[in-house]
Amino acid sequence: MVVGPRSIDDRLCLQGILFVLLTGVTWQQLPPELGFGLGQTCWRRICQRTEAGFFDQLHQFKHRDFYDSLVPLACALACWRRLKKPMPGPR
Repeated sequence: MVVGPRSIDDRLCLQGILFVLLTGVTWQQLPPELGFGLGQTCWRRICQRTEAGFFDQLHQFKHRDFYDSLVPLACALACWRRLKKPMPGPR
């Protein structure tokens, strides 16, 4: 049984991250009424995904003509969600 508040959906958290990056507000100023979760949660997620290599992978897509090859953003979001939990290793 998991104790504590429910986790914010990855898409909402990503929207919160984009909101902070595009508007220039600080993580602490992210309005909770927008539904993106707390700024601390978004900050923690961006740190986790950075450590997991998500942005390195996205950068590699960019260098392979990401914008010209019509690779959908959905692919990047799928990678984002896949990195949420570590893949199970061999038993």
